[in-house]
Amino acid sequence: MPHNPIRVVVGPANYFSHPGSLNHLHDFFTDEQLSRVVWIYGERAIAAAQTKLPPAFELPGQSIFCFAVIAAKAMYNNWRLSPVTIAAW
Repeated sequence: MPHNPIRVVVGPANYFSHPGSLNHLHDFFTDEQLSRVVWIYGERAIAAAQTKLPPAFELPGQSIFCFAVIAAKAMYNNWRLSPVTIAAW
């Protein structure tokens, strides 16, 4: 079997989880990238972050999902959930 030097890593290229991280979105992502983000949130988290979200969050056609709904559907359908990630592509 040939050796492949490319290492595949599953997950977001940039992941930040600390107080104040939403204040630095534009340090890492352009407006164009933020317009194509998949947003996955919890109810309390989105309520707390509402004033800090970028304008791109309100754009028509955004992919915005509540984790509680995803988890409920997964439990109903006996899906196996992977860790939640939010990434721009």
